[in-house]
Amino acid sequence: MILSSLIRSIGLFLLLVSRANIFMLLTASALTAIAESLKSGTLESWALDRIHVIDPTFDSTQLFSKDKLYLSITNLSVTFIGAQLLAKINLQLPFLLAPLFFLLNIVIVSLLMDNDFNRHLQRKSNANEYLPLSTSLLAGFKALKENPYFFHLILALLPLQLILSGPASQWQLFFSQKSETLITGYISILITLCAMLGHYLTPKISSRFKNKLSFFILTTSLNASAIFLTAWSRSLGLALLFFAFHIVAMASEQVYRYSILNNEIKSSHRATILSTFNTLESGVTVLCFVVVGKLSDQFSLSISWMICSILLLVFALPLFIHLMKNDHFKKTS
Repeated sequence: MILSSLIRSIGLFLLLVSRANIFMLLTASALTAIAESLKSGTLESWALDRIHVIDPTFDSTQLFSKDKLYLSITNLSVTFIGAQLLAKINLQLPFLLAPLFFLLNIVIVSLLMDNDFNRHLQRKSNANEYLPLSTSLLAGFKALKENPYFFHLILALLPLQLILSGPASQWQLFFSQKSETLITGYISILITLCAMLGHYLTPKISSRFKNKLSFFILTTSLNASAIFLTAWSRSLGLALLFFAFHIVAMASEQVYRYSILNNEIKSSHRATILSTFNTLESGVTVLCFVVVGKLSDQFSLSISWMICSILLLVFALPLFIHLMKNDHFKKTS
């Protein structure tokens, strides 16, 4: 977490002083991506490991639901202030304050670090728990090979990057084309509120399905349909309505996917395996960015979004349906 915050603050600072220099922009993007990879799954894995020491039967869906909900509440005010207030004063202000907050985060994490518990976990783990990066990735891929169900589940989750690389990253540009006034801050509030709703509903809805993967089929179908209708709508109001449904579905799926992934990992190398998944996901994301970018340049944002929604259904649904045929993902409770 400390290293991730430090690298991300450096990347944001380079973005601030880049002045449209392509080399500095690419460097800032690379540093941000590295920082995200270092952070992704680390804090959640640590928290879940600590909870399982106290209660081995704890349902991780509750943890990820509340975690995302509290994060959304915090993001609500920060995003609005940055996009709707600070950006109007000076576009550079959000990029100036963000690195300072990450540096403050380093101080807070350092002060609150629980060394006693970290040593306790280290004693419980085996000698191969902390490995060099290359060895760690090899260990992760080996674990995936030994668990074919988990590997197939990962493959089924990867097509969502078509949406995260397109609509989830291009919504500012998309809605700015439909409105002559600056409403980015207000749309950010809508997105955050819908995400909070999705996080809140996840444990309540997912618990009603007998098969764990049925919820993924529901969210994937809603996700693709909502994006398709958003791109198809000519009215700003309708587009925002369908986009709101997309946010609810996507937020729910993101909470549930981390819960399922953590529940499926039975070894002590949870962080290593999740890092391997994040590596695969990042590679697919890069490819999706290329595909989405070319589609947007060749046609339009709307056509690109429609194609992405169709591809999501084509790639993800057959994999989920195939996995559902196996008793491994049926709930036993």
